[in-house]
Amino acid sequence: MIPARGFDLRVIDGPDGPIPCVVRGPVDGPAILFLQPLFEELNRVRRLMALLGGHLAGAGYRTWLPDLPGCGDAPGDPDVAAWHRAVAHVADLSGASAVVTVRGGCLLAPQDLRRCLIAPVETGAPLLRDLMRAQALSEGPAGGTSAVSARLESDGWASLAGYPVGSGSAAALAALACERGSADLVLEPGDGDFDGPLLWRQPEPEPCDALAEALAARITAWLAA
Repeated sequence: MIPARGFDLRVIDGPDGPIPCVVRGPVDGPAILFLQPLFEELNRVRRLMALLGGHLAGAGYRTWLPDLPGCGDAPGDPDVAAWHRAVAHVADLSGASAVVTVRGGCLLAPQDLRRCLIAPVETGAPLLRDLMRAQALSEGPAGGTSAVSARLESDGWASLAGYPVGSGSAAALAALACERGSADLVLEPGDGDFDGPLLWRQPEPEPCDALAEALAARITAWLAA
């Protein structure tokens, strides 16, 4: 599968502010919404998302990849309600018939679209714990995650690994759950087409061209079915 190289970087007027969005593929191609991981995992899989978008564009699909409020290049603070509004807005604007998610993106996937979940998380709670653990490590041995949690509760917000997170947003993130049982396609590490490093856990970028091609082949076959 030969990936398409071109892309269009758009800034969409969203309900809570501008939404940077990378669009690939032919204008008249079936629209597919991409939802990438949240927080730092997003940065570690950007190349994978770009390659997947290129492969699907080469197969005739038009992919829409937004950065959600407070993540990536999108302004604002991380906020679950704002994420849902942004996802719904881009899905409606693009006319997407399906969504492809990686990791925490599954927590925001619209239920009325065909859904492909790549390495989905079960809930948002581990993502919040990772943020709090990273913040505690950056502050040194005094207090640990319990001190970070106490500050989040007492102040109503805390900087978690560089992200300003309100206590309400933290609770909403922890409460998010993935309805993977009703998904159309779930691709997990170790299932045969998903070999290689767990990119979202790697401290440095890892080559993922072969992985992207294998995943894209599964996804295009599913979309065409």
